[in-house]
Amino acid sequence: MAGWANAGSSTGTSQASEPLPGCIATTYRFEEVPFVEVSAVAAGKSLTVDAGPLVIRAATGGRALLGALLRTVPRPLAVHTR
Repeated sequence: MAGWANAGSSTGTSQASEPLPGCIATTYRFEEVPFVEVSAVAAGKSLTVDAGPLVIRAATGGRALLGALLRTVPRPLAVHTR
């Protein structure tokens, strides 16, 4: 079961469908596969993820110099549709 929330205070849950665990099991081998509650909250420039023993707290910063330079590229040139 996975849970999510956003800055607008909406929350929800989801469960992995049967094909996904089957695909993972045929690709990888694990000694154990724990099922834990997962929650993620994105607020402003921070992201918090809690998944059992895994806890992630991340902050995003401003656009780097390269990103600012790339924003000057005209959109028709930057986006190529095939």
